[in-house]
Amino acid sequence: MHPALAAPVSILRSLLNTGTNVTCPVCNRSFRRFIPGGGINRRPDARCPACDALERHRLFGLFLRRTTNLLTRNQVLLHFAPERCFRQLFKNSANGEYVTADLQSPLAEVHTDITALVFPDRRFDALICLHVLEHIADDAAALKELFRVLKPGGTAYILTPVEQSLEKTIEDREGSTAEERTERFDAPDHLRKYGRDFVQRIGSAGFRVEAIDFYKELKPEERKKYGLIPGEFIYRCTRPA
Repeated sequence: MHPALAAPVSILRSLLNTGTNVTCPVCNRSFRRFIPGGGINRRPDARCPACDALERHRLFGLFLRRTTNLLTRNQVLLHFAPERCFRQLFKNSANGEYVTADLQSPLAEVHTDITALVFPDRRFDALICLHVLEHIADDAAALKELFRVLKPGGTAYILTPVEQSLEKTIEDREGSTAEERTERFDAPDHLRKYGRDFVQRIGSAGFRVEAIDFYKELKPEERKKYGLIPGEFIYRCTRPA
């Protein structure tokens, strides 16, 4: 939930404008290659050296530009746990009102708990919540709050790590250590590993849910150009009108 530090100026200069092998669809800049990133499991070509977008951010950025009007419509948009790359993108392009929120992040304008949001009912036309729910102890309460603050007919875009080979979600054991959570859930601050029942968990909050494997819709040359990896689903969640 904390953004990576920007690449050193020397690295950025060496990569920028020296080739067009890869392009970041979030900031629309091209490079010879992306740079290592990804936290515990470092990946060699993970991060955009200009805006810090990782593979999942680039996938969602491409999805935003190609399939939604979130960057052009007049709307009230909530972005929970804003990433640096998307925060700048929406600030530069958003019409209407763009609201950022998080419990502690310095990038958020409003500090609030996702399980008890300070916003009134039906406040937002759309909302974005990327890789947050796996960190939340009461994710059901968080989903109900996202549903509550969304206007009828509004859409929430949710991304979270989901193991598609897993039928049911595996939850944290009370009192487990960081080492145990890393082994079971791939990160010390993850409290569960979601399975395919994640769709039902979202639906239990009242949403209509569409699980989109946008990676599969792209051509092989596009996957290479934008530095994307498979396995990240985009969950488009609509509050019924």
